[in-house]
Amino acid sequence: MKNKANNKLKLVENNQEEKEQELQKELKVIYGENLEDIIVIDDMIMPQIKQGNFNMEVNNITIAKIKTEKGVLYKLYNLDGMCIATMDDQGNFEYNMQYLMELREEMPLYFGKMGLSIKQTKTIAPQIVEKIEAKKIDEDEISKQSNNENEIKETIGEEIKSYVEIDTDTRITKNDTIGTLLPNGSKFEKIAVVADKNNRFRFIGINSVNGRKKAVELENELKQTEGLNPSKTIASFDRKGEKVEETQVSSMYRINDVSRKNEGFTIDIDQFGDIKVNYYRRTAENEYMQIPVETQTQRCTTKEVRETMDVKNNVDLSDEYDKYNRNKKLGIEEQGMKDISDNISNDELYLENGEVTTFEKEARKDKISVNEFKKIFEEAEGRTTKEKLENTHQEIENQFRNPRNRR
Repeated sequence: MKNKANNKLKLVENNQEEKEQELQKELKVIYGENLEDIIVIDDMIMPQIKQGNFNMEVNNITIAKIKTEKGVLYKLYNLDGMCIATMDDQGNFEYNMQYLMELREEMPLYFGKMGLSIKQTKTIAPQIVEKIEAKKIDEDEISKQSNNENEIKETIGEEIKSYVEIDTDTRITKNDTIGTLLPNGSKFEKIAVVADKNNRFRFIGINSVNGRKKAVELENELKQTEGLNPSKTIASFDRKGEKVEETQVSSMYRINDVSRKNEGFTIDIDQFGDIKVNYYRRTAENEYMQIPVETQTQRCTTKEVRETMDVKNNVDLSDEYDKYNRNKKLGIEEQGMKDISDNISNDELYLENGEVTTFEKEARKDKISVNEFKKIFEEAEGRTTKEKLENTHQEIENQFRNPRNRR
């Protein structure tokens, strides 16, 4: 078991969410009854090789909590199925030798810069402990949710097949929560989305009144749209905005407010029986784009995703949808929010010495516009980003020195 657990697992899925699910299934097979828990952390600061450069980057890490004769052991896996490190319950952290050897083989010039020393491991181990403790708090919160189930059953008058809860103060976009999106949403602590035994969806407001839970069905806040079986195709982003794909959903509900007539929620049930809730916006051309809503089964979206989908930030998503559609017609299969949104900066440049700069900073040095700098950079020669950057500055200097060379 030990050798297999330390080797790179063979994962076939490409989508991040599917990779996570496949990895978790593999870990259950490998560790069996010794596996006490699986903890997914999507904001762990770990060494990362990106575009030929070494940086301390935010990573998606899956942690297997394993019961051993000597106590609890935590094994950290990346999304490629590689065991990258191990930590015991005393916080002793150690990189997996195979992981280090692969890094050294692939990137020998940068391996020495990683500083894989006790100093660095001291910055990583506390992160793991902190995230594990945070998960315990989340689990306590989930256990409290079971107290709401009986109240919801009583409210709708029948058995519940599945349900999720949305905190009314959790941001869906930059400026809005479900509490501010729904006409009376702010009156409740949580909004539950419920699938009854007949697979009908209901929205339930939940409050604590004199120490007891009280549930109220929200019959007027949302109205079903696009029929009982929507055929409308929706451009759906993942929670990080890294991928967009066309999907169809089980149900669509528009917000019953004239000022929110182009906004609403879609609902689906995945292969595990979990309800998935998405917030949608409709464009002027009657096209739809949507992002996930945070629940106990869906993690939060990124700041960039929330800003792009925010009505105050971005009044109409027609331009974004047009870019998405145009890219698709050009045969660009993999698109993300950065490819279609002007609200997200594609400004960062990763240099081979580990430094990070931006087009804005570099353009400022030459006193030209960012767009003009980017155009010259794209045409500049160079085997590395650093060389291209140096040649860009040189080309701009040549053009200004001899105005006839200006384009």
